[in-house]
Amino acid sequence: MPFIPTTRGFNMASLNITSLLKLLDELKVFLSNNAIDVLAINETRLDFSVTDCEVSIPGYEIFRRDRNINGRHGGGVYFYVQNNVNCIPRHDLNVRDLENLCIEIHKPRSKPFFIASWYRPPNSSVDKFDLFDGLVGRMDSEGLEYYTLGDMNVNLNSPNSGSNLRLLTDIADVYSLQQLIGEPTRVTNSSSSTIDLICTNCSTRVACSCVSHIGIYLVIVAFIILYFTFHIISLSMCLVEDFQCKHHPHFSRR
Repeated sequence: MPFIPTTRGFNMASLNITSLLKLLDELKVFLSNNAIDVLAINETRLDFSVTDCEVSIPGYEIFRRDRNINGRHGGGVYFYVQNNVNCIPRHDLNVRDLENLCIEIHKPRSKPFFIASWYRPPNSSVDKFDLFDGLVGRMDSEGLEYYTLGDMNVNLNSPNSGSNLRLLTDIADVYSLQQLIGEPTRVTNSSSSTIDLICTNCSTRVACSCVSHIGIYLVIVAFIILYFTFHIISLSMCLVEDFQCKHHPHFSRR
């Protein structure tokens, strides 16, 4: 059963999978039932010992950046990109000491655009925001649209997010970014949080944003539909069964 709206568009998704190998079969089923053009995955928890063939999914090309040290125990950023999507990896935008990965998408009769995924581990030092600021600045300097997706571990719904939320909001203000996910992306019996975020410098292309709680054992899908030809999705942990479209919100303000 598909969990993504069937509205015509270009679909982007972001998922914190917390071990790709353990949930690869569930992911294959999800992708076979949902037309996702680009899927960004955080916390793959893989290293060089796992080959692309071992985590391949029919119809998709893999772009990967494993954590250099103890990759099997945390971190890792991947893209699965449909084979019919014209995509260029932008290794020059990989930032040392930042778990990020960037690709450049080319669509017919359109300017190219960037998709960047960033995983920020919990309790990371504040200098990660400086590095992220630098990454956004480099993309912004090329004068193209860009979309940043990922588990940034900054809970927009928590009064305890403090300086992390302010730092992220400052970056959004400098580059006129909008954060598009306004619903919780992690839900348990006792708590909920919005930490899987999607930001863009071109929100006018966005028709709506949604969070769809699906039954892939661990996943929520949060996505946006762009007026151009896109959707964007952020997958994270939970187990519910519905989706609801919303207009794209700004960052929460204090």
